[in-house]
Amino acid sequence: ITHYFNPVRYMRLLELVRGADTEDSVIDRLADFNDRVLGKGVVRCADTPGFLGNRVGVFALQVGIDEAMRNNLTVEQADALMGRPMGIPKTGIFGLYDLIGIDLMVDVVASLRSILPDGDAFHPVGGQNDMITAMIADGYTGDKGKGGFYLLDDDAAEMARPLSGAGAALLPPRARDKTLPDAAIRAADATATRGEPLHEIISGNDDCARFCRRVLGRVLAYAASLVPEVTVSPQDIDDAMKLGFNWQRGPFEMIDAIG
Repeated sequence: ITHYFNPVRYMRLLELVRGADTEDSVIDRLADFNDRVLGKGVVRCADTPGFLGNRVGVFALQVGIDEAMRNNLTVEQADALMGRPMGIPKTGIFGLYDLIGIDLMVDVVASLRSILPDGDAFHPVGGQNDMITAMIADGYTGDKGKGGFYLLDDDAAEMARPLSGAGAALLPPRARDKTLPDAAIRAADATATRGEPLHEIISGNDDCARFCRRVLGRVLAYAASLVPEVTVSPQDIDDAMKLGFNWQRGPFEMIDAIG
């Protein structure tokens, strides 16, 4: 099985799965061709749901949403923390949901949940989210629609998501709030002075610090649990996240950085 990450033209990740009857020489030739000729970063993994990149990446997004709601964070706060301070692209959680398409992400999550083992940690965060269901019903499917978690037009007269209940705290104001959480500012300062941004965002007792500790704790533990089921090499998981999701560091590199 060859799984090229989309968009194939720009994303380097190729997840390569050896079949039961596939000779090692065939896999080696495929890996060599994709590396030398196509410039792909080849990661070998087992034939399991979501392979490596999506198994960890989609779980991370779902945990981010779950913890943002639990810790009473806004969309902007969550993305500011689960973005550059963690070495993740600035789209963060909700911005990436909008970019991919909220309705498409719901299908991806449901598909993974339907084929993962009952005891997998994905299930508690992969269930139906009433807030997202209401958004899709109202036509807020992300960048391809009339907006999603973020308005397409910051000067729009109406809020994109007139929701209430558990998701109310996530709603940004009419115009996007560009004020960074203190933890994100400290992380940026640490990066500029060659410090460790992860230490900055998990320090403290406020909602933002708790959010970061919980997200990192759950995501890094989940990644570790996939060895050796999905791959025997932690390096493969790190490479998959860097090549497929543009993370600056993989989960195990983050563990080393935190200490």
